[in-house]
Amino acid sequence: MDREILFRGLCIDNGLYIEGNYFYSQLKDKHYITGDSIDYGFNSEEVYKYSVVQFTGVTDKNGVKIFEGDIIEVKGKYKPGKYSIIWDNYRSSWWGDNIRTKNKDFDYDDDSYQIINDQFKNYEVIGTIYDETK
Repeated sequence: MDREILFRGLCIDNGLYIEGNYFYSQLKDKHYITGDSIDYGFNSEEVYKYSVVQFTGVTDKNGVKIFEGDIIEVKGKYKPGKYSIIWDNYRSSWWGDNIRTKNKDFDYDDDSYQIINDQFKNYEVIGTIYDETK
C-alpha cells in the first residue's frame, strides 16, 4: 500500500494553510510548501517553521485529512474526548494525546487514542494546536 507523503504549513503572506511538498532553503534559511512542480522555485509559498506538519495518511469521518498537530474530537463509548495528534516513536505510529490530561508521558491505555487502523472511526478534526499561535 502506498502512503501519500504530504505536508501542511501556515503561509506567512496570507495566514492560510497550504498543502503540498515541503522543503527548506538553507541558503535563505526559509521553509516552503510547494505544489506538484519539481522546480521548487515555482508555485511555492513561504511558511512558518513551527507550522510545518505531516499528513498521517488517515482521514476523519468526514473525509478531512488528519495532520500532525490537528485536534480531533472522539465521540461514542470508546475513549470520548479531545486529542492532539502526535507521532509516537515508541510505537512508530500516529496517536492522539488527550488534551484534558496534557500528560507528555501518558499512560497508553488511558490518555491516548490510536488513529491508524481504528475500526470505530468516530472522530473528526475540530482544529489544530497551531490555530492559537496565528
